[in-house]
Amino acid sequence: MIGGQMWQILLNLMSAPIVARLNYKQIILLIHKPNHEDQEVWKELVESGQVVPIVYREYALSEAAQAIRDIGEGRVKGKAVVSIKKTDV
Repeated sequence: MIGGQMWQILLNLMSAPIVARLNYKQIILLIHKPNHEDQEVWKELVESGQVVPIVYREYALSEAAQAIRDIGEGRVKGKAVVSIKKTDV
């Protein structure tokens, strides 16, 4: 999944055929402009339990680099969560 500035997206799209062949993966472009109605539908699906996010692992902030490595190496199936927990002072 990519996002960012338009030049970054275009660069990724132009290099997609080469990357896909080298990694034996399919690259698909999804363009979505969120709106209030869509968000309400998602909210209802999540609240009813019809859509359940899959969390692969929760990483501490100090493990953020490992989370990025795991995602890059394809080990993550679902979402990788990096937690920032407030500590008592």
